[in-house]
Parts: sequence; C-alpha cells; structure tokens
Amino acid sequence: MKLIPLIFLITSVSTFGLSPEPLVAKKINQELTCISIAQDTDGGGKYAESGKFRNLVESDAMHSFSYSKNDSFSDYLDFARAKIEAENPKAMMPCPIQTEVSRTLFDGVAKNLQTTADLISPYELRSEGAKQGILLVHGLTDSPFMFHDLSAEFNKMGITVRTLLIPGHATAPEGLLDVSEKEWREATNFAVNSMLRDFDSVLLGGFSTGGALILDQVINAKRPKHEMEKLKGLILWAPALQAKSTLAWAAKYVDAIPFIDYETKSADVDFAKYESFPYNAAAQVHKLMKRIFDTKIPSHNIPLMVIMSELDQTVDSSKTLDFINRWAESRVGVSQHTKVTETPFVQDRLIYLGKRDKQASLPSKVNVKVLTCHQKHLCEKVIDISHNAAPISPNNPYYGFDGVYKNCEHVRNTKHFSSCKSESNKQLGEITKENLASYPDMARLTFNPYFQETVSEIELFIDVVKK
Repeated sequence: MKLIPLIFLITSVSTFGLSPEPLVAKKINQELTCISIAQDTDGGGKYAESGKFRNLVESDAMHSFSYSKNDSFSDYLDFARAKIEAENPKAMMPCPIQTEVSRTLFDGVAKNLQTTADLISPYELRSEGAKQGILLVHGLTDSPFMFHDLSAEFNKMGITVRTLLIPGHATAPEGLLDVSEKEWREATNFAVNSMLRDFDSVLLGGFSTGGALILDQVINAKRPKHEMEKLKGLILWAPALQAKSTLAWAAKYVDAIPFIDYETKSADVDFAKYESFPYNAAAQVHKLMKRIFDTKIPSHNIPLMVIMSELDQTVDSSKTLDFINRWAESRVGVSQHTKVTETPFVQDRLIYLGKRDKQASLPSKVNVKVLTCHQKHLCEKVIDISHNAAPISPNNPYYGFDGVYKNCEHVRNTKHFSSCKSESNKQLGEITKENLASYPDMARLTFNPYFQETVSEIELFIDVVKK
C-alpha cells in the first residue's frame, strides 16, 4: 500500500529497531560527541538505518510527574532532567556547545565535560530580585535549547525565565508515538500555574506548537480574575494555528494503520531536535490547533505580540494573520470597525518577516513592523525566513550562521544532500518549491537574521505592557 506523504508540520520535520541497551548507550556516549555526529560525512545514514538515536533507551527506572499537583517548579526540573538522562540515547554524550545560558547554568563546568542533557533540559534562569517572569514553551520535536538565545536577552531585561519541556520531547522520537495533546496541555497548565503563583507579573511565550499551547491556556483554561490580572502579555513565534499541508487532517488515520508509525525516519543527529517525525505527533498537533480554532476567543485585555514569516512552509501564515485580527477584535473596548490609528491603547503587535509590498494585506487592528536587515553578510545569503528560524540568533554556536548544524533533511537521500551539508554552501532560506528549483542544494535557514531587531521590538512591547 502506497501512502501519500504528509508535507508537515510544526518546527521539524524512521525500521523498527530495538531500543539500545543501556551499556550500548554508554559506549556511544564515550565515542561520539554532538558535534561529530552532526558533521558525519554520510549525514548519519548508518544511524537512520539502525534507528540508534530514534529509539528510547530501555530503563527499569520509572519517571513520572503529577502535573495536577502544586509541586514546585524545581521539583519539575529535577524530574525532567532525570527522565532525559534515563531515556535519551545521546543524553550523556559530550556536547561542547556553549551559549550564554549554558555558561550561566553550568558555571564552572568545562566545555568538554558539558553533555547533551545539559543543553536540552528545561531550566530556570533567574534574575536577582525579579518580580516579573516569562514562561517559554518550545515547538514540536524541539527542546528548550531553542530558547537559549532569547532567554539570555530576557534575562538582561531583568526578567526571570522558565522553560517547559513538552511531554515526549528531549528523549527520542519514539517518545512521541503514544503521547497525547492532552498531556501537553496538562504540562503547560502546570507551568502557567507555577508562574502565576511565583511572580507578580507574568509573560507567556511560545514557538510554533508551544504558541498553540499558550493560546489554549488563555482561551480555554478558566482562571480567577486576580490570576488573569497578573498576565501582562503573550509573545508568540510562528504560532501553530493551522498546518501548511492540506493533508494534516489525515495524520490520525495513517497513524491508526498497524506498523505505520513514522512519516519520516531520519538519523536524528541533531542533538536539540528530532529529525524523525511520527504520524502521531502530527495528529496530536492537528487536534490541538482545531481545539483553538473551534473556540470563540473570550473578551480579554491581554496584549499579543506575534513574530512570523511570510513564507512559512510549516504553518499557514494567512490563518495566523486572521487569528491576530480576531484576537484584536476580542479585546475589551475594540469594535470590529475600529482601526489601530483610532485606538492608541491597542498594544497588539506583529513583527512581519517578509516583503513590504505585502503590508497592505496585514492585520489592520495591530501595530505592524516589517523589519529591515542591517547585517549585509547575513542577508545576502538568506533568501527568506523559514518557520524554525525566528527564535534563533545568527550567533548561535549550533544553529547560527557559522554554526555546527545545517538542516538538509528536505534533500536527504538525494544527490544534493552532500553539497547542502558542505561548509561552502551558505545559501539559506525556506524550503519553498520556488527556492528549491533555483537552489536545489539550499539548506533550510536555522537562524533569524533579524534577531537583534526582533529583540529590540520585544523589549519595546514589554516596556509598554508592564505599565
């Protein structure tokens, strides 16, 4: 039976091998590093075939956490770290990738002793005496590493940062085979509750699926007025509200077919993100997005900031723009006929990573900023902005302009894979049909060339909403 592949979905795009035994995992950790596997000359083909990094490590230890209880956030962090170390086959692999966040969290740890688990575990980055905190929720197949660059920036603003690990992530793609979006929502609810309990002023941020989970908390979770008054704003990067693929709805039916578990089986050499993609993950995200769109946005007074790409090939940008207008219209005191120029109190903002000539069709009830790139050496190599680029700095040592990792999964098993992975290839962009026709060995962009400009806009937004 031939299946139509789903060109899917949220922040990333598998041989049913046995899970490696713990002793094998230890041997792997001693011989390899997160850098050496990412730069493997055959693109990790042997790992794709064996499923070595796709499958969970078998363990007798039980790692569970009750999200319904009022346990402390530090208890949650301990649980998440232990689960990653027990189940991720790359967890104790040396990973000498250092960011501002990792240097702060693991001060005194030598670079060559840093592990994958150190970088992908959820964390709290404290700002001394801070009464304001932000919760950041990553996207599908991602890990909290995706927020290292932004976390450092928020911390400089005097904000304490917490990150959530969505269930099924930061271990192995196999962890997404049986997870449900209900579990994701329960974990997000716990994290939001901890923020509202521990801080006087709260911001919520999410990338892609994380953005959808944040919106679900605001739209569908019922909270008392005094808690909602602590919520000062939402910041979303490429929120997952509808998939770009018109076949996304079919994922749950394909997943129901026995022994058909993965849309894509890959090498999973990216230490911070799954490359293999289970059908169940697609099905659960589709269910989550439908839950949001099927619910009327309640009347609110919560400022929203969205950073999005015009040519996003993972989520449908037009639906995101529609949602932004719906959000603005649901704010207290805003009518459907109100224009943003008539309501200076409207604080909603859109940072649009796209062409200026598209601005006429952008939401009319929010403040819109179309950024201009000021770093020529970056912009001349970047064709346009991909879905997964928005939260990442060009200076990121792994995903940045001179970083270790190149995303070439879209040309795996083709003649273009090797040239895409080569050091000389700097052509970067979103994987549109037009781009790939012109640049068949192009790597998918993994950083935001407008990162500093975006951070400046975020800081302005926070300065306004905290008043």
